[in-house]
Amino acid sequence: MWQLLLLLGAGIGIYSLVSEEEKEKEEKTPESKKERELSWKEEVSETINAEGFDYTFNGYSDWKEIQNVSFQNALKNYRLKRKELNSQISKLYKPKRDYVKMVINKEGFDYAFDGYSNFDEYVHDGIDKPFNDKGFHDARKEYIKAYNRLNNLINK
Repeated sequence: MWQLLLLLGAGIGIYSLVSEEEKEKEEKTPESKKERELSWKEEVSETINAEGFDYTFNGYSDWKEIQNVSFQNALKNYRLKRKELNSQISKLYKPKRDYVKMVINKEGFDYAFDGYSNFDEYVHDGIDKPFNDKGFHDARKEYIKAYNRLNNLINK
């Protein structure tokens, strides 16, 4: 009987040592919600700085390992709006389409729409002409909203 009590006491002692080690491991690893948030945001920001915004979200990674629901929703919306904008670009009258593609090639996709131009005019044969395609402008505005939402979420 005393041997059983001795084994029981040893088992409890070993269990408490193991659970203390687990607690120490948890304290050393960045498990808090705030630390996890900063970790993925830092990773994405570093990638944007190295690769550019457009390539970061359209070629570099699918970012599925990030468990943040707001980020995943913003990313999905950004990709959808970018696809819709590309579709509208492909439907443009050739001189307009060529002008937009020239701006994208010169400035990069995200900056072409977010910082470079509102595309009020385009140049054709050296003449500024009005750029009045409603579908394109609606898609451009929606893309900018999605871009800003994703960018703001990362930089909060």
